[in-house]
Amino acid sequence: MIGNDIVDLTIAKIESEWNRPRFLNKIFTEKEQQYIREYPRPERMVWLLWSMKESAYKLHFQHNKKRFYAPKKFSCEMRYLNEEEGCGKVFFGDFRCFTQSALSDKFVYTITSLEKNKKYLSQIIKMRKPKYNAQHAEVYSGAIAQFAEYSGKSHDKIYIKKNDYGIPFLYFKDEKAKTDISISHHGNYGAFAIEMS
Repeated sequence: MIGNDIVDLTIAKIESEWNRPRFLNKIFTEKEQQYIREYPRPERMVWLLWSMKESAYKLHFQHNKKRFYAPKKFSCEMRYLNEEEGCGKVFFGDFRCFTQSALSDKFVYTITSLEKNKKYLSQIIKMRKPKYNAQHAEVYSGAIAQFAEYSGKSHDKIYIKKNDYGIPFLYFKDEKAKTDISISHHGNYGAFAIEMS
C-alpha cells in the first residue's frame, strides 16, 4: 500500500491563515508546533507536516476502510530534512508508516508507505488546466504512461478504476495489477505514486 499528497504552496497561502493559534492547535501536536516554530521557513513546515498527515491518512484508509477527520491524531516525527527533501514517520495509535517528501518554493509532496525505503514510481505534474476533472485526467494519464513503461504492458490496455471506497487501482485488460497507486492534486500541481514490486 502507498499514499501520497501534494500541496501547492501558492494556493495554500491564499486559502489558509495557517499562523492562527487555533488552526495550529487543532491540527498539530505540541511537538509538531515546535517543528514549525524552529524551522527557518515555518509556512513550509506547516504544509510539509500536513502532507505527511494527509498521505498517512490515505494509507490508513486503504488499510481500515474507515473515513474520519482527526489530523492531530496523526503524529509526525521528522527523521531528516533539508531544503529539498525529508523523511520521517507518522503514527496513529498502533499504525505506523514511513514518509519521503520533496520540497520546493512551489509545492510540498509526500509519499507514504508501510515499509521503510519502499521503492516506487512517482511524478509531479505541473497542471495545464485549472478544472478539477481535467487535472484528475492529467494525473491518471501520467500514471498510466509511467506504469506502461515500467511494466512493458501496452499503454492502451491500462486504466485506473476506483473501488467502492474510492481507492484507485491500476488495471491491465480488466485484471487488477499487483501494485498499488495513490493519486493527489492541489492547485497547479498533481502527483502519483505507484508501488514497485
